[in-house]
Amino acid sequence: VAKVVPAETPAPTVVTPALPDDPSTLFRLALDARRAGRAREAADAFGNFLSKFPDDSRSGLVLFELGRLQMDQLHASGEAVKSLERAIAKAPQGSYAEDAMARLVQLHHDRKEATACREARDGYLKRFPAGVHAATLGALCSF
Repeated sequence: VAKVVPAETPAPTVVTPALPDDPSTLFRLALDARRAGRAREAADAFGNFLSKFPDDSRSGLVLFELGRLQMDQLHASGEAVKSLERAIAKAPQGSYAEDAMARLVQLHHDRKEATACREARDGYLKRFPAGVHAATLGALCSF
């Protein structure tokens, strides 16, 4: 008796949509994905935004949002450190700077990077001595 082997079904073709040419549209898509809980999709969209529009006025905010995703949902602490450092460097007076600096302290503390933790903590406390995170951060970095 001959064995009948079904014909292979070709793999479906995956079409990747082209990235929007408009920075506002790509920014909105990234935020929508983040709000919907699609962390990987949001991180990819933020990364694409930075690749296509590195000089856009929102690039510092995009780096901050990317760092938050990497830290909180993707558990990519090394990447989060890089993104948050870049966010602060890009816009040191940005509305998110205090939170970005506090997150850096927490990341370095969690990674047991004593010198980096103390430097980040001291930088935060110098700039925001009465900041919302001052009391919490003051207790970190004692290894």
